[in-house]
Amino acid sequence: MVLAVVAWVVALLVALYLAASAAMDQWAYGAGGGEDAAREAEVGRRGEIAAVALFAVAGGGPVVLAALAAAFRFQKTAIAALLLAVLVLPVTCYLAALTVDDDTPTPPPPPTRHCVEYSGGDASCPGG
Repeated sequence: MVLAVVAWVVALLVALYLAASAAMDQWAYGAGGGEDAAREAEVGRRGEIAAVALFAVAGGGPVVLAALAAAFRFQKTAIAALLLAVLVLPVTCYLAALTVDDDTPTPPPPPTRHCVEYSGGDASCPGG
């Protein structure tokens, strides 16, 4: 059981390192002035993946630990890991949902359907 906890902590540290590295890349390319939009989009996508992976490891680790502890009949450890999962999992799910950027463009505003007459012009509107 100790080995599983150590493996989770190591996975958490690796995910944290990858997320921090992706954040530094985003910062570096964000300061570039938008000259290479394709590269910035790729760096941003990689940052999203790293952040979601971090949240998945942070939230899913206690669930896996609770399942392992229950399978090996470590009742107190299973209860502690389940309590940790109940506390951490909603926060990590919420942060992961905030991190993911949907690429659906916003629809354009509807065209105006009324005629505005200006002073000095004729009283007819274009198009009828």
